[in-house]
Amino acid sequence: MLDWIRGALSDEARRVGIDPGRLTYFKRIGGDLSAGGKAVFEVLGPREAVPLWVVKAARSPEGSKNLEEEFKRLRGLAESLPETCSKSIPRAIAFEARDTGAVSVETFLRGEKLSRLLRLHRQADVWGLWRTWGNRAIEWLIAFSGSQPSGRFDFSSAWWRELLVDPLASHSPVLESLSPHWQSLWTRILQTGDADWSIPLDSHPPHGDFTPTNIVTFADEIGVFDWSPEQRDQPPGLDLFQFLMSSSLYMGQCLERKSRLADLSTPVCASPQFFECVGEPIRTCLQRNRIPTAAVSKLSLAAFSLKILNLVNRPEPVRDSLAGWILGADGWVTKGEEMAP
Repeated sequence: MLDWIRGALSDEARRVGIDPGRLTYFKRIGGDLSAGGKAVFEVLGPREAVPLWVVKAARSPEGSKNLEEEFKRLRGLAESLPETCSKSIPRAIAFEARDTGAVSVETFLRGEKLSRLLRLHRQADVWGLWRTWGNRAIEWLIAFSGSQPSGRFDFSSAWWRELLVDPLASHSPVLESLSPHWQSLWTRILQTGDADWSIPLDSHPPHGDFTPTNIVTFADEIGVFDWSPEQRDQPPGLDLFQFLMSSSLYMGQCLERKSRLADLSTPVCASPQFFECVGEPIRTCLQRNRIPTAAVSKLSLAAFSLKILNLVNRPEPVRDSLAGWILGADGWVTKGEEMAP
């Protein structure tokens, strides 16, 4: 694999004056390669502290297929995104599928992760930071969404029961053991699925995990990485609501001086100040995506429930993150949605 990577990066390395034979590799994520996961390596040049490229490797058929779809999507986005977004995503360089798995190479996006800024910033400044970068991230999302092909999404109680209630039911005991807020949230999820309703909506493929962990800041711009394979069966607003919730959790760590999400006591997303900082771009995003006000509460709850389902379905459930998302989602549906634009 290393020989193939060196070959794939030979022209790239020489372009920046580096001998491909002197590249070093740092394993960032191990991944469960036998269960559809992937390993991620950062590639550094001699005496470089910041990576230049990222290598992703998968071994299972499922993981290899996902990796190929991610690579194809990234390459296609470079041609379809507006100029304001095209330079803010990694550049897809090379991909190879083999009997033992698949490997892809892309550029590394330099900058400070937004998650780190929100979590570690000085308490007095975190609201100003949120106003600045929260607005820029949502504005980026608006530009990205407007460039993607639009389709129709049948948002209905039938979809809700099949995609949320039934899958979450088997995990409910575990989730209840992780957070005292789960039962309240679970009751709201069940009640939403009990009624008969249908809301036809416009939709487009989301980023897939548009959270501060996958956003970097540099100068006065942002970069977005870790793109998922294109998904056309996701409800509209997924990126927006998951970004808002995830950001509020990192801000909670800063404001409460907590290192673990499970230790948070107050959901920042239930604060009026949280929405005051980013109210205008939120309204614009909802309007551009033709999301009616009546659908916002259901769509936000769907976005949070899908994230919780994703976290609990992992081979090793991310318990700390689950506790934080449950706290935040319960705070949103009991208080926050009243203040959301």
